[in-house]
Amino acid sequence: KNKYFKFYNSLPKNIKKGLYITFALCLISSIFETLTIFSINPLASKLFQISNLEKVSNKINMGFLFFSLDFKLNQLILISILLSTFSIIIRLISLRNLAKYVQKIGVYLSNRVLIAVLINTEDDSNLGSQGSDYITSLTSTQIDYAVNSINAQLLFISNLFTALILSIGLIYISPQISLSL
Repeated sequence: KNKYFKFYNSLPKNIKKGLYITFALCLISSIFETLTIFSINPLASKLFQISNLEKVSNKINMGFLFFSLDFKLNQLILISILLSTFSIIIRLISLRNLAKYVQKIGVYLSNRVLIAVLINTEDDSNLGSQGSDYITSLTSTQIDYAVNSINAQLLFISNLFTALILSIGLIYISPQISLSL
């Protein structure tokens, strides 16, 4: 079995649940980022096509897959601002949750090391080497490296979600962008 799955399976259920929620938030944020791009596209194409500013109040048609919606310019601007703001808020919440659960994983690993060093001793011969300096050196070097590695891997997964959702969204938006230009 893969060492990452072994490590993941050894984590407590509340940390696993928190990681699922964090990844769900990353996914939702990516969807809202794609919707923001989708809402800005007709607005930008309309503004680049007009020759004078009096025609700006015309309705703008947004078509996606099998449905079409008509918006006024001020409605579309408001929708774009709300979508981008909501996307940013969800992204910040997901990054905060990611940092929180990486911290919880660090605490969990530190507790595991403490238990392994202090409590699970077979004999008393190495009790002298298990002082606070020894425990601090274990937690400050190896666990810090592990936590930083976990943080980097979780950020990579989060950014991979974002890139995949944005790529899928741009594939659907791309024909519309090429036709509007």
